[in-house]
Amino acid sequence: MQQGICGYTGSEDTYIYQYAPDGNYCTRDYIKVGRQEYAALLRFDLTDIPAGATVTEAALHLYATGWSGADITIHAYYITRSVSIYEATWNQAQTGNPWGQPGCEDTSTDRRAAAESTVTTHSIGRWYDFDLTAVVQGWVNGLVNNGVLLRTTTPAHSFSFASSENGDAIQRPKLVLTYRISAAPTPTPATAPTLVIGHITDAHIGAAWLYSQRLPGVVSLISQQAQVMVDTGDCTQNGTAEESIEYMQLVTGNASIPWRAVLGNHDTPAVFEQHIGPLAWSWDVGGYRLIGINTEAINYASLDQALTHEKPCIVFGHFPLSWCNPTDQIKLRQRFKVYNVPIYIAGHTHLDSLEIDPQSGTVLLTGQRAGLGHYRLITMRGSTVENITFESTY
Repeated sequence: MQQGICGYTGSEDTYIYQYAPDGNYCTRDYIKVGRQEYAALLRFDLTDIPAGATVTEAALHLYATGWSGADITIHAYYITRSVSIYEATWNQAQTGNPWGQPGCEDTSTDRRAAAESTVTTHSIGRWYDFDLTAVVQGWVNGLVNNGVLLRTTTPAHSFSFASSENGDAIQRPKLVLTYRISAAPTPTPATAPTLVIGHITDAHIGAAWLYSQRLPGVVSLISQQAQVMVDTGDCTQNGTAEESIEYMQLVTGNASIPWRAVLGNHDTPAVFEQHIGPLAWSWDVGGYRLIGINTEAINYASLDQALTHEKPCIVFGHFPLSWCNPTDQIKLRQRFKVYNVPIYIAGHTHLDSLEIDPQSGTVLLTGQRAGLGHYRLITMRGSTVENITFESTY
């Protein structure tokens, strides 16, 4: 998508300037970023992308036409406030709608705190690419498209890029997308089958003899009450091969239903992969997709490939959402909202906890240790969490 190329006319951009706080520069043939006093705003109309399309790649390409003589690092942020590119100034997102902080700086009302993409320049007369796959997927699936803000914290230097008004159409900003379309419908709660998931976490095999005694009973009980079982990590205490092998023997010797596990911070990745299972996985069960993530190093390419609108997605990770680093919290919440993830199931805290995330609407569940005899039963009906019970073997 590039203004004036192949009939596309949906690109808008401008820059805002701290020392001319009421000025708009949407007719300039360049946009400017730098010195903490210039920021650029860009938006592309995506109405030609079919609703429900899966965006596999999206990159913003900008051609650098000028600089102040030194390279800078530029961050691209999703703009959360309603904005008019043709009216935006340093003080206002649009006429009568001021920014929470001048310059689109309020991370609660103006833009997200974490950048969608970051690029460090290397001279001019060349293209720079910002990876916007995640946020473009959000826009395609209903997230309000207010465009992106480009800014830098570099104090002394600035860069200029060709704008959508540039005389050379080939140098204008372009958004390059790859997407796929699926005709498969999402099951509704009325037609989707139920699924009962047994949840365990924090077995910590190797920490105490009691844990090895309690785990088999928990697994056996879950096998009688659930259709599948998922362990959300810290399967072992020290992550050794011996502990991992013992854990596998205790689980496989007592489980009569299919099961999976995700990595915990006490587990060792290489040992876990060798003896227990992959660090990230996607598992279709009936009309559902169960997805396991490694919360210490989330593979977003794998997660984005696994997430789908074709069936309810249930995500499992060791760290609760609030324990993930701030960037991961933002990225996970965005995906939970876009894909209507009904529940995220975790461990780590050794506490029973149940809440609804106010930003995504996703149910957040954590639980006590399997090594002390605790487990949960989650009953799903389509995208609805129908019932959750906290159980114990003593």
